[in-house]
Amino acid sequence: MPPSSLTMITAYMGVLVLIILCVAILLLMADPYKMNQMDGTRVVVPCHPPWKSKLHLRIAIITDPTILLLF
Repeated sequence: MPPSSLTMITAYMGVLVLIILCVAILLLMADPYKMNQMDGTRVVVPCHPPWKSKLHLRIAIITDPTILLLF
């Protein structure tokens, strides 16, 4: 086996191990809706904006390019 092939296989296996570890951690995480804090209050789960409002913002950036000057 050429060294470059061995390097590619090693990198591939490393990425595969990282993905498997991330999936395992994800499955072990608790549901935030069922969690309580130490003082007995519930954990506040942030509400993300719906996809429609994000789409409107992207359309606004395309139709009004002066918005990009703010960045």
